[in-house]
Amino acid sequence: MATMNQIGLGLSGSTGTGNFVGANTPTLITPVLGAATATSINFGGSTLSSYIATTAWTPVVTFATPGDLSVNYAIQTGNYSKIGSIVNISGRLGFTPTYTTASGNLNITGAPYSSVINNSFGPVLMQNVILSVGYTSVLAALSGNIIAFIQYSSAQFASGLSTPQIVSGVTYYFDFTITYNI
Repeated sequence: MATMNQIGLGLSGSTGTGNFVGANTPTLITPVLGAATATSINFGGSTLSSYIATTAWTPVVTFATPGDLSVNYAIQTGNYSKIGSIVNISGRLGFTPTYTTASGNLNITGAPYSSVINNSFGPVLMQNVILSVGYTSVLAALSGNIIAFIQYSSAQFASGLSTPQIVSGVTYYFDFTITYNI
């Protein structure tokens, strides 16, 4: 005799007796695996020995030469997670820099881990930044544990955002993310 489901279709390869189980039953219980005391997870040859769930970090705005820089933050948040040697970092900033002697590239400090590869890149959304003539796009670039913002185009060599693009007294918004190896 063939086993039938609730709508009368045969279930091939079925053995045993009983009724079709609907989507709401039975209640599944996740077993306790002792992960709270585990020091690593082995995937049949490679071991994941380090994991950090989403954790807050504080991105700090500065310039290569900060001079008399003062920064007022409307938004200053960041998060990161780490799975093995891969770090995913993100930041959201709303800030107004005030300065007369600051110069050089805009930098964000405070990244929780340094990159093993200089210039790990990621996307960035910005508001109120006026790019230099001939540049069309910007990437966030992590070198060591400092994040810079690189303007580029197909017709120009890459160049960092600096004091001519980040003017004193203007409020800027940046939202960025970078995934990199440590």
